[in-house]
Amino acid sequence: MRIKQIKDLLKKNERGLTVTAISKELSLSRNSVAKYLTSLSISGEIEMLKVGPSKVYYLSHRIPLSTMLNVISDQILVLNGSLIITQTNDSFLNFWKIKKIEVLKKPFENFFILFEPKKRIIRQIIKALQGIENFLEIEIEAKEKNYFFNLKIIPTSLENGYPGVILVLSDITEQIKSNDSIKILLIDNNVEFLDIGTKIMNEYSNKLKIVSISSTEKAFHHLKKNEYDIIISDNMMPGLSGLDLLSQLREIDNFTPFILLIGKSSEDVAIQAFNLGVDYYLQKGDDFNYLFTELSEIVTTITEQKRETEELQEKKHLTQTLLDALPCVAMVMKPNRDVFISNKTATEIGILPGKKCYATWVQRDSPCPWCLTPKALKSGKSQHRIFKAQNTLWDVYWEPLESGLYLHYAFDITKQKEIITKIGKKMVKNPNFNYFDM
Repeated sequence: MRIKQIKDLLKKNERGLTVTAISKELSLSRNSVAKYLTSLSISGEIEMLKVGPSKVYYLSHRIPLSTMLNVISDQILVLNGSLIITQTNDSFLNFWKIKKIEVLKKPFENFFILFEPKKRIIRQIIKALQGIENFLEIEIEAKEKNYFFNLKIIPTSLENGYPGVILVLSDITEQIKSNDSIKILLIDNNVEFLDIGTKIMNEYSNKLKIVSISSTEKAFHHLKKNEYDIIISDNMMPGLSGLDLLSQLREIDNFTPFILLIGKSSEDVAIQAFNLGVDYYLQKGDDFNYLFTELSEIVTTITEQKRETEELQEKKHLTQTLLDALPCVAMVMKPNRDVFISNKTATEIGILPGKKCYATWVQRDSPCPWCLTPKALKSGKSQHRIFKAQNTLWDVYWEPLESGLYLHYAFDITKQKEIITKIGKKMVKNPNFNYFDM
């Protein structure tokens, strides 16, 4: 009621009014007027202009929130102080395929199935009701798919003058999938510990994308459906311990890198962890800033090394497939003439990875005198030569590749040479010789 009276009064006085003027007009104390004006200012319904020592308040010309909701592409929910949904927009309704009647005037708790972790979000909403804006990155499982959102929790003032909260969900799923982010699952039964860890690791690098779960049992079921670059878990957990979780994951052939957090006197736990295939363990300690900074460094190193190995294996597999399709002896070579990859044809004549090409191919103790490897690597250009080795005539090529490697391939042209020689002799003896008579 008072909010409406103040708005009506400001509407009549377009040039604006001071707190004192409003107080006199409505017979309210200055403190009460100031409180209502603060609420209206937070919601963007009024603006303030300093004129000398005085503050003049007037109605804002900005578009009201209710009008803007469906112009915004992000998903919006507006909650009152009791966490009841008072407004939403079409983006939210269309994404989750629900009707407005199913959302409005319903408790936010009804949508906990969408929003995880529950306690963490509720705690940030309560802070927002006290005027503190918050930001979270959350993961939502829905429609048989995982979505990632930036969640802004913004304090506001509702039309009745009471505090409220605006939740803004920005879909960043494709962004996370397309960039070089490191996806981390952080497990601990202390929600505050999870919040602190997430904050410190996000400050360390925006590449670190943390999803937190406060139960090892839930984490195990979650990991059956979702993949992560690394898992970090406290060992001392109610029910299923961190070691138990590691053991169960390895039993179902989940070999995601695993970091275990242990107590100060846990040598036996460390030994058990290594026997189960843990990748790293750290003492939890009391200095969380130090702990999570070190974890961030370890996570980054482990993940980058793993990705480099996977990329190398993928390239090697692709190269192997391409080489095997070639109708000749073919190898990818290192600068020191070690065979890095050899195709099936090369393997059949004894040319094997890890061996010197000259030792396995032509049974020499030193590089072949006709080898053009140095010239190819120095010039960066393809080289070609025909030579004979062990009664076989080879048409040989050296093709420089990336990282100092080179492609070395050769065609056995012994039979072709024999045929050409025979044809030449026939033509000398008989100028009228017809090739097709052979």
